[in-house]
Amino acid sequence: MLIHGLTSSTEEVWEIAGFLSKKNFTVIAPLLKGHNTSIPELNNTNWHDWFNSILGSYNKIKDSKKIFVIGVSIGATLALHLAKEKRVSALAPVPPGVRR
Repeated sequence: MLIHGLTSSTEEVWEIAGFLSKKNFTVIAPLLKGHNTSIPELNNTNWHDWFNSILGSYNKIKDSKKIFVIGVSIGATLALHLAKEKRVSALAPVPPGVRR
């Protein structure tokens, strides 16, 4: 599972999704509620809504032998919460970029 960052969309993780798919991984990348819409629509959501977006996708793959989760920025925080609540085989939280 690939989880994009705040104000982003699944396009943020397309490159890694393509790479993993070529390696025969099943890839799912939920669009967080309110994202890829408008600022007012995004402002009407919160982390609970975003987490529910992830749970919907998780439930589609929950019977998989192994579940790997990569989250970018706020997606990393949501991935950590998912790993706390559900069975996750491996987790790769990717922090937002930092410029010096």
